[in-house]
Amino acid sequence: MSDFSMRYYLTGYTLENGGVSSPLCDASGNLKVNIAAGSSAGTEYTEDAAAAANPAGGALILVRRDTLSASEVSADGDNVAAKATSKGELRTNDADANAALGVTTGAAVVTDANGTIQQYLRGIITKMIAQLPAALAANGGLKVEGVAGGVAQPVSGTVSSNPITGQTGVAGGAGAVGATTQRVISAGLDYETVAASQTAQVLGATGATGDYLSHVVLQPTTTAAGTMTILDNATVIFTFTTGTLSDLRPITIPINATSVSGAWKITTGANETATAFGDFT
Repeated sequence: MSDFSMRYYLTGYTLENGGVSSPLCDASGNLKVNIAAGSSAGTEYTEDAAAAANPAGGALILVRRDTLSASEVSADGDNVAAKATSKGELRTNDADANAALGVTTGAAVVTDANGTIQQYLRGIITKMIAQLPAALAANGGLKVEGVAGGVAQPVSGTVSSNPITGQTGVAGGAGAVGATTQRVISAGLDYETVAASQTAQVLGATGATGDYLSHVVLQPTTTAAGTMTILDNATVIFTFTTGTLSDLRPITIPINATSVSGAWKITTGANETATAFGDFT
């Protein structure tokens, strides 16, 4: 048996079954090895070059590590294999991301202070909840809280509040500035018609102190319609004397006030009707 290599320049030769061959080398003395099966040569590719249509290369092999150890290699700078889970998922280090995002147990940050994203989000939610009312109505409606008394108030009807002091000349009574019960006017207004030749007709079923009168529309039927009077109970608030009108167009009289003496009332002449708009009892 030959114990030295033979330099081989031919393209190849056929060895008979059972024949003996000497190892072959190239011109530099490197041993020639041909792997017939079980492996394939990897292909190298140039960075930033166009990719081949169907590139071939070696598969990336990862080391399964269900639980990472404190140090996978003995020293900084050593070669180390990439690690994967039992499902072949590549393990990555997200410590920096976790530090920025934070954990779900982090305390809420509600001031201008350093914190994680989780803490800022919890701080925003905490602030939002703090701005909500302490309770809602049974039907889900929002209660309006009186600042002075701290009492939950409805959005319509009457509310309770402390009187405003030091208002010289302001009359008392329900609905007035100095009253302990103030009226909340709903968005929609009631209306009531008053026929001609009526004397002190009460606006509303019974009328009461605190009723709100927005305005009155006077409709003359002749150019000499006569006089109309608007009263807060027995107190005359406004008197309209038509004289001789140039036409029969409706006339709007704004009031925009709540009564302090009792029910609102209207007196009409023989040749005019009225429609009152407000919130009447």
